[in-house]
Amino acid sequence: MKMSDLRHFPTLDDSMNVEAVISLMRHQVSCQCHLDVVRCGRWLRKQSAASAQTLQWELISLLELGREQKAARIYRRWADRLSLAPSFRSIFERFLARDVLAQSVESTLDRGRQILGADCVRRRYQSNYLDALSGFSNVILISNNSTLSFSEHDKNAMREMEKPLFVYFNIGNPSLLGERESFYGSEACELLVGGHHHIVDAESRLLFSPSEKHRFLGCLVRVNVRFMELWYGKLRSLAQLNNGGMHFYELDELLLIDTLYPLSVFVDGSGLMQRRVPTIGWIALALFDAIRGSLNESMKIWSAGFSLSTDYIFRASGVGLHDFTFEKEALDFRLKQGSLNRLGQLQSTEPELSTRDHLNAAGVQRQQLSQWLRQNQLI
Repeated sequence: MKMSDLRHFPTLDDSMNVEAVISLMRHQVSCQCHLDVVRCGRWLRKQSAASAQTLQWELISLLELGREQKAARIYRRWADRLSLAPSFRSIFERFLARDVLAQSVESTLDRGRQILGADCVRRRYQSNYLDALSGFSNVILISNNSTLSFSEHDKNAMREMEKPLFVYFNIGNPSLLGERESFYGSEACELLVGGHHHIVDAESRLLFSPSEKHRFLGCLVRVNVRFMELWYGKLRSLAQLNNGGMHFYELDELLLIDTLYPLSVFVDGSGLMQRRVPTIGWIALALFDAIRGSLNESMKIWSAGFSLSTDYIFRASGVGLHDFTFEKEALDFRLKQGSLNRLGQLQSTEPELSTRDHLNAAGVQRQQLSQWLRQNQLI
């Protein structure tokens, strides 16, 4: 936090209005001023005016500040009193227990690499994409973080890479698309990986805009078992028709990757217990890790913008559905081990935009199909 923030933060005393403090707290959350969020949360609890929402904000900020023991004490004292949602309890308790998770990361990654790698070897020439993907020397996985940027050093490094494949996800980080040529070399190719209803708009047009100057391999599509009939019955043909015959490849490894994902459950909004599923980033990383281990040992894999910060883990879309805590431990292990290399910088002082706000900020005035389907109660 900046010193200027300290000077402008008001003194909280008994004369303050509760609603004013809650409004101030909400603003400090959006500004990621975690110390001020904690001050507001403490004041609200002292005034017996805290709610489940303000407690969540306070706990997340304490975790961001590295004060986990204090967060745990407040959680034990106030979680039941303020009726914290089961979904938040689940992810909070799992986050605090991540030291135990770290012990299983290496074995989980090794097992996945071996089993998935053997499957890649077996199906290499039957697959529509495995052989092509194995031919790249550098694979750069680019997150959708709206604050991601590249230094001139990063750009030079990417331009000089041999046989680079730039892998985008779902909406394809629209903030970066206008400057692609500043870090693409002559051999650069692109690939989009994503959920079938996350990569297109309500008219099944691709939200990502492939480069006109470089080869676009097509889309690797994750199709949930629940939506197989919808995808093959209608959406697949619509996507091909409305995108000029672009290649859409169903991710054949999805079932195996799901099976190898560590088993954990969460309680959804309806009170039902659900199994957590991997994020699209985990799926892509598992696939390319297996390809490198079995088909191209010289391949280097790069991570651009994947941080899984504490704030992201608790506020991201899909909290509970994905095991962000375990994926964070695995990401850190890969980076420390050297099997994954980091590129780019994230602006910690800027809030990360939601998918809709990110698209709007980039001038993409179209609605993601997943949002349209939910609004019309089709999923």
